[in-house]
Amino acid sequence: MIKSLTLMAANGKNVSFQIISLLVCCYMLVVYAYSENYAYAYDQVLEKEDESLESLAKYLTKDAKSDRAKVWSIYVWVTENIAYDVKGLQSGNYGDLSPNGVLKKRSAICAGYSGLFQNLAQLAGLLVVRISGYAKGAGYKNGQRFEKPNHDWNAVRIDNKWFLIDTTWGAGTVGNDKFNKNFEDHYFLTPPEQFIFGHLPEDKEWQLLKSPITKEEFESLPFLQPLYFKAGLKLKDNFSNVINATDSVTIKLEVPNNVKLMLSLDKDNKKLPDNLTFGQTDGNLYMVNAVFPSAGEYNLKIYTKFKYDNFAKFKKDNDLEEFDWAISYKIEASSGTKRNFPMTYNQFITNNVYLYTPLDGSISSSENQTFKLRVPGALKVAVITGNKWLYLHKEGDLFTGSFNLQRGEAKVFANFSEKEQYKALISYNVY
Repeated sequence: MIKSLTLMAANGKNVSFQIISLLVCCYMLVVYAYSENYAYAYDQVLEKEDESLESLAKYLTKDAKSDRAKVWSIYVWVTENIAYDVKGLQSGNYGDLSPNGVLKKRSAICAGYSGLFQNLAQLAGLLVVRISGYAKGAGYKNGQRFEKPNHDWNAVRIDNKWFLIDTTWGAGTVGNDKFNKNFEDHYFLTPPEQFIFGHLPEDKEWQLLKSPITKEEFESLPFLQPLYFKAGLKLKDNFSNVINATDSVTIKLEVPNNVKLMLSLDKDNKKLPDNLTFGQTDGNLYMVNAVFPSAGEYNLKIYTKFKYDNFAKFKKDNDLEEFDWAISYKIEASSGTKRNFPMTYNQFITNNVYLYTPLDGSISSSENQTFKLRVPGALKVAVITGNKWLYLHKEGDLFTGSFNLQRGEAKVFANFSEKEQYKALISYNVY
């Protein structure tokens, strides 16, 4: 639920991150406060003898001071109180999907969610429509083609303008044959330019875009998750969800300074070694690199999280479980390679180190190896091989040097303060 924020002080300087963190936390508390409040309101309505959709709509919007507030109240209630009916989806037995039926059962598929939202919004005096179309939801795979519509959502009129809403996806996700409740505010009044990456209406007018796209264009769009937009990521190339490659691929994207990425490469539903992917920052660009050990089909996922986490000291900073999925690609490699990348440590990422050479993770002891890397703020950088410390030449933030290395593991360390120890940046296998 964290939104990326850009705040400026009166003098034009960036406001400290502590203030931004506080505002973000306040935002989260407001969201959860709304959620708990309307869940409680629903319980109270159920106890009334005259419980009905009318009384619920009235109860949820009685204190709303604007149409937007009404829509938010209804969105929160529906997403917090209606579970996705996974068994119904699998069996084809959806049960009663009427608004009253969903209200009673408290579970539904997308048609039930959109119908209930529409009914409550109309009872609250709002202009709302149901939209049918194609969506990249549970079970979607990159490169998939859509034969028929598979999802419903809504559009609502606020202040003479149409906005898009998906209460189904706002309620949570489906995985491992079960519904995972997880409130998601991204699908509340989502900008059309973002909504289109996951939703294509049958009627192109409901794309709400100045230049509507075709079904074929929709099918080829990158598979982006809410965090892609919340973290402020921007792809600079590879705008198709399927990439045809030889034995390697490079993807460029803009990444804000407060965001950290991790990469994962799979083949045949099995995670491959981490040294087949390599990511590093070059200015405001993040370079995603991957190599493929053989020809075939691969799945590359890009995960992200915010660097400045108040709870980071309690977490494993490089644990993929602490990151959330933002982008995925299907990659069709025409050939393979024995190459791999060096392993990097947390300090490599947090200090925005950029490695020019060597980019191979396995390097020869019989050849002179040239090291060139940019380490902002470092006082000294050294390559440790055997028991030897080989210091690189410093020129500004650039460090260079050429050496013959001993077999075994070689590591690159950097010192950022005379009062602190050297910190590991990179590790190589020397053969």
